[in-house]
Amino acid sequence: MKTYEVRVKNINDEIVTMAIEEESLSAAQSKCREIALEVLDDNNKNCEISSDNNESMHVNRNTNKYLIITIVSIGIILGVLLNISSALTRDRIVGLVAFATDERKCFNYYKDDDYFKDPDSAYIDSSTILTKKNDKEELKLYYPHILDKKSSFNSIIEVNVFAKNSMGGYVSDKIECPLGDKYNLFDDMEIKMATYHIEKYAYQHKTRKH
Repeated sequence: MKTYEVRVKNINDEIVTMAIEEESLSAAQSKCREIALEVLDDNNKNCEISSDNNESMHVNRNTNKYLIITIVSIGIILGVLLNISSALTRDRIVGLVAFATDERKCFNYYKDDDYFKDPDSAYIDSSTILTKKNDKEELKLYYPHILDKKSSFNSIIEVNVFAKNSMGGYVSDKIECPLGDKYNLFDDMEIKMATYHIEKYAYQHKTRKH
């Protein structure tokens, strides 16, 4: 048995479409006539809906339902893991998802550069972005080279990190990376940092002369 869409006119002269399950289109039309509906014959045959299509739509709905349930379940599991895990473990879990963020790119640059005494123990606590537009005074105090006209960057990201020192105890540290390449030349963090240090040292050398 198939489902047919039959266009009819009701007693209020309104044209509506009825979905009728029958063996044939003519049987579906007859059923509409039995309930005093005027059947409009044009294009009814093009509105045939097979039971196979209905089953396919049903399968798609079930697939979407199971996909949503799976995503929600994974989210709940990750939430539980984040709550019961140590700060280092939480950071590693977050890092799997947030690897493309500026915060993580900056952290990974210092970690890969052996900046920390024990890189494997390092994890992110928090971060702050300082921009020329909103944080000029703070930049002037800590990163004055960013305000120089020759600077290639518009902002700084400060990342607060915890890592073990040479004695095995955790200590806090603050690392920095440039952001907002105003010329859109530097996609790689290593190139950004190399340019950043060159400009920083050039600024310091220039200001010492004065």
